[in-house]
Formats: sequence, C-alpha cells, structure tokens
Amino acid sequence: MASQVVLKNDRDQSFVTALKPGAARVRLEIDEFLYDNDRTNLFLLALAEMQKEDPTKKSADNTEDWWTFYSLSSIHGLPPELWNNVPNLNEGKGKVAGSGRGYCTHGSLVFPTWHRVYVLMFEQAVAEKMMSIAGKYGEDEKQKYETAAAQFRLPYWDPIMPRNPTKKSGKLDEKIFGVPKILSQKRVFVNHWDKSKPKDIENPLQQFSFPKEDVLREKGRTTWTEKDWRGRVVANGRDHTLRTPGIDGETNYDGDYVHKNNEEQRREGYNLKLQRQAQVMGAKLWKLLSSYEWTEQDMAKPRRDPDPHPHPEEPFQGNWQDQAHRNNLRSWHSFASHRLNPGSYDSSISLETWHDDIHDLLGTGRSPGHMADPAIASFDPIFWLHHCNIDRLFAIYQALYPDEGDDQGQPKDSSKWVPESGTVKSPENSKMSLYPFRKNDKNFWTSNDVKDWRTLGFAIPGHEKLDKKGREDLETYLRKNYYWATELDYPPESVAKKWPKNLDHSFALYGHEAKAIDRPVSQHEALEQSRLVTRSTSLATQETPQPVDKEITVTFVDASGNKKLYPDGSLQSGTGKKAMRTWSAQVLVKKFAFNGSFNVHIFIGDIKGDQAERYFTKKNEVGFSGIFASDRSAPCANCLQQREDGMVYQDAIPLTMAMTKYLTSNTDPDGPDPDRRTLQSFEPEHVVPFLRQHMHWVITTPASDVIDAPEKIRDSQLEISVWDSIFDLPTPDRHLGSYHPANLHQEITETQPGGLGYTYT
Repeated sequence: MASQVVLKNDRDQSFVTALKPGAARVRLEIDEFLYDNDRTNLFLLALAEMQKEDPTKKSADNTEDWWTFYSLSSIHGLPPELWNNVPNLNEGKGKVAGSGRGYCTHGSLVFPTWHRVYVLMFEQAVAEKMMSIAGKYGEDEKQKYETAAAQFRLPYWDPIMPRNPTKKSGKLDEKIFGVPKILSQKRVFVNHWDKSKPKDIENPLQQFSFPKEDVLREKGRTTWTEKDWRGRVVANGRDHTLRTPGIDGETNYDGDYVHKNNEEQRREGYNLKLQRQAQVMGAKLWKLLSSYEWTEQDMAKPRRDPDPHPHPEEPFQGNWQDQAHRNNLRSWHSFASHRLNPGSYDSSISLETWHDDIHDLLGTGRSPGHMADPAIASFDPIFWLHHCNIDRLFAIYQALYPDEGDDQGQPKDSSKWVPESGTVKSPENSKMSLYPFRKNDKNFWTSNDVKDWRTLGFAIPGHEKLDKKGREDLETYLRKNYYWATELDYPPESVAKKWPKNLDHSFALYGHEAKAIDRPVSQHEALEQSRLVTRSTSLATQETPQPVDKEITVTFVDASGNKKLYPDGSLQSGTGKKAMRTWSAQVLVKKFAFNGSFNVHIFIGDIKGDQAERYFTKKNEVGFSGIFASDRSAPCANCLQQREDGMVYQDAIPLTMAMTKYLTSNTDPDGPDPDRRTLQSFEPEHVVPFLRQHMHWVITTPASDVIDAPEKIRDSQLEISVWDSIFDLPTPDRHLGSYHPANLHQEITETQPGGLGYTYT
C-alpha cells in the first residue's frame, strides 16, 4: 500500500511534519492501544531501535541525524546543545540573558502549544521508524505491518483509569490504580522481521539506557552528566532512567520491604503512590475542566477586596463580570500556566500544575528520579505518553471552551487562547516562533499553527464541527469517566464496566501464552469502548441522559442504618438545585525557592516526620502540589528569568472528599477511627474550626528530604489558604455542574508557618 507517513528521505529532516492520512486517526490510551498486536509490535521495535541509535550518526547526505531518541529528548533540557543548530531567539528578551541554547517554555503561556509541537515531532519520528521497519518484513507480513504503521498515532497514559478490577471476591481491591503493565514490565515479546532474533527484548517503554559518554565526547557531543549536572540523580541514573528510586537506587514499582524496629515495613513504590493519589488527581482534573456560573449578585461584587495576597504580579481590577465569559471563568492564563494568575484564586488548578504533579510523583523517591527534573525528564519513555495525555486534555479544553465562537450563537472569546501580543512581564504571544521546531524552510511553528488539532492528523473527543451537540457528548464522557473522583474513593460502575482493559490477548505482554483473538481491535472499536466521539466517527447514542444520582453507586450509612447518596451535612438546601459546598487549599509559593523541584503535602491529622518517603501513600495525606522546577545550574534562560523575577507558583488541592471521611454521619468501617469523625457538616461554622485544628502541611524534595526550617518557609513566600465554593451538581442539561465564586477563610491557616496570615517572629 502507499505510505501515508512522510519519511525523512522525502523531506528536509529539520522539518516537523504532522502525520496526515486520509482521515485523522485516534490517539488511544495505552491499554487500548495494546488491542492491536501488529501496531504494538511495530511501536516497540521502532522505539527500541530509536533508543539504540548512535546520537552522532550521519544521515544519507553526511549531515548529523538529530532524530534519534537521545537527540529528540535533549530538546527539553540537557545536554545544552542547539538541536540541529537552531538557536532560541526568544531568549534574552528579558532582564537575564541566556546561553542561547535552552528551549524551555515551562511557566509560560505557550507551555501547552510548544509541547503540542514537541509531541507531534516525536510521533512523527516514531511513525517514520515504524514504516521503515514494516518494509523489512517478508511479503507474507509486509502489507499488514505497513497498514498498522499508517494507522499509528502516539498512545497516551491516563493515570485516572483503573489497571485492576475495582472489586475482587466482593471486596474492594487495594490495587485499582497504577502504571500500566506495558510501561513497567522489564521485557516484552516482539515478532522481529529477522526470525533469527530473540522473541523478547528489553522493554523500551520501561526505561532508556543512555549512550556511552566516551562515544559522545569522541565525536564532539556534550553529555548531560557533565559539570554540575552529574549530581542530579544517583549513580544508576547516569546509566539509565529511574522512577521513584528505592533503597537500592533502582526504579521502585510496588514498594521496598525493609526491617525497622523488628518489623517488616513497606516503603512506597510508584504503583502504590498512584493508587493513593488517583482520586485527588481525578478531582483536580475535574475542577480543571469544569465550568463556572455566576449570579448577578456575584458579578456585581469586587473581584478581590481586600486582596489577601501581598505579591500578585499584576493586581486585578474590576468585577466578576469582566471575566465571566459564557458562564465560565476558564481564561487561557488560568488554564495554561502554573504562573500566578492574579484574580483567579478560585480556579487555580491549571493544565501545567496537573502535569507537574505527575512529574514529581514519578520522580520522588529515596533519591531523585529523572521525571522530577525538567532538564532530564524527557529521557524517561513515560514522559512521551504523559505529554500525549496533556495534549489530549489541552484539546478537550479547546472543545469545551472554544475561543472562535460557534454556530449556536456563542461569541468569539479571545481570552481562551494565547494572547495576540505580549506584555513586558508576559512576552509570549500566539505568533511567536516555537523553537526549535521548523515548519518549512522559511518558518517555525507558532501557537496559531497548532490551534486546530483537527488539522494535525490525530483525533480526540469532540465532533469535527464543535457545535453544541459535540460539547454535550464530550461533557457526558467526562462526567461518566472522571466525576466520581469528586465524591468517591474508587470508580463507580460507569467506569468499572469499561476499565480495566482485558489484556490477556496482548502478545507484547505474554508472547505465545497470550489468548488468541480473531482479529485486532480497530481504533474506532477501542474508542467506542471508551464512549468517545471523534471527528471521523459519531458514536452518539439515543440513550436518554440520566440524573447523576442514578449513576453513582456509593452510599453513606448514617447512625440509624439509613443509606444515603450523600452524607448528612454535605448538601446545600434552599438553592433550587442540588449543590454541595466544596473546599480546597490554595498553594502559592516561589517556584525556585528550593533550587529544584519540591512537593507541598497537605494532611488532615498528624504528620510523622521520620516517614517522609511515605508521605504520598499515607492515608491521612489529602493531596499534594508538585512544583516542577529546574535548579540553578540548568542552562535555561527562561528559568533564569523566572528566578530573577521571583515567579510565584499557583495550585490548589481539593479537600472535600478527604473531609467526607470525617463527617459524623459517615459510618464506613474502612474510614478513620470513629472518635476522629467530628465534622458535623461542610458549612463554615463546622469546617473552619475542624481544619484549623487538624490541617497541616509539609514540604519535601524529590529525595524525600523534609524542608521545615521556618526561615526557609518564610523566604519561599509559601502561602497556604483555604477557600470554599458552592458547586451545583451535574444534571442532564448541565453535565459538568458549575462552581460559584470562592470565599476565603484566612483564620484556618494563620497559626502555622506557611499559612496565609501567619506572622513570623
């Protein structure tokens, strides 16, 4: 068949070219991707070959080939080389001049768009390698593999989806969530074109082994482990990538077992961390994508008066109406960047902060792992599937909140996209070049070039025409797959019916022991099981929307044995609709306060200081903010500028679900001790004294070291504050529900260092 992939020998190798088949192909979740054994086989072989390629090799025209795994990954940070000799001309425009080598866009308004091109580039490189490999098979297999290569789109990893059944033998499974097996298994099975080759190989999705340093030096290339960069990770991490390093310095999957006080205790591994963090990460995702609704009284009120925060970069003036576009308050700044957005304290979960949490969670262990360091994170293969998911969420945001208006009378709203022109503090704009990504021999890619994902060769939820019906289908999908995290500890039946995926047929995982299937599951069949709608196939059903109450199976049991959907004290009354008062902790802190990444953990109850490596898995840990930041040695002008400016990082951690466990009406036998269930309702008169007494926080590094010196906390300008907001529960005609303006409760945090209102002596 004719190739639908643009190969490198058909175009200048410095161009990033989106894959453009006859119809956009769907990017699938990695466990869905495994349904097609042929495509998975090519993907693994291509990725393995890319990782083993010599970064100093020459192309056919005797020029350096910059499309190896190592060279593509180095664009994100180290080593500080010019990719294909392309300088970053955006550097040095502020007060701090850079090395001319860094391409970093973290903390900027083009974070989503720059990474969209980066993912496209990697997707293109893998597709080209897959098509090249497909041509090496004999005539009896070549056609099926060329077909599989043409259908390839990079898979994503969704950490909120279950990997194990919710229940086993009628009991709740304690390992519902985790990293997919294909990303953790050390070896995988392949059908090699050379039948003399082994049937199993080192899994290229599990780790990346770095090229030998002496080989790079001999040919004039810089290595990332030179100079001050060598101390970033433990010795093993200079040979291969690590996730959540354990006691032995290697990747830690399910937890170390160590002896302490004559007892065997398990330390955290990344699967256990994901199990404990999945619910709050899902709740953060829901608030990231949810809408906001304002009454006339809300919109008439001053936005912040008085301003409780002494250091906003640009004080906001005006009222709620000024940003209440289309009954939502999700502006581009508040969605795209982890940089403080003055005036948006009630909606401060951004795409970038959610992205940062995954990086820090996988990169924090007994010693730092690669994913917690912006300069070297992209060498871990999981980085690419994580960022493919970030690009999916970015596209979902665009579908939910279009800036161009639609045929249903929605007006054009320029606040939903990268600004057309920059400012002194925010020079980013929609027309600036996104280095080092060349679009052709004259132009680099810009944010405007990647605005319409439907022209980039891949599909995501939403119709080709983003009309009202398309958004409603997308909202229904989001409600059925993610809303549970705002109220439940584990997924309801609407998710459990489709997840986890049955992977018994996967040849990559099980080789010839895999169960036989009649044929691979096509992309759209796999997609249908996730109930998405793509631009090329409408999967909308005639199903009548049901109230959300009928979809949630959990009940709370009060002291009299009565089952209730929501516990006493959680629902509002007299609002004319079902609503809940929700609570969240806002986190403001200087991004570069501690010379690299760090985590802010929120607890309800005591914190044991000698168990810092277990903070992610402690049952009374409510959630965390993972601040993803480079250290002083990073050759990055963007980071240097932000450090000079004292950039303030902004995030929020939902508290509502955690507090539900402490309601007096909750008699769940698996909850906290009964004498700790002292919270009578979610109303301020009950929550404020409860959190003032029981809420605590602590800062840790990627090496699980605790930062608790008062002077360091003071200098970091850490400000934890607590806010409440009324949330109208989802209904058949408003699938995402809606949040109302938030109210600050400074008295909760003013007694502890790092709390808003605390006075340092």
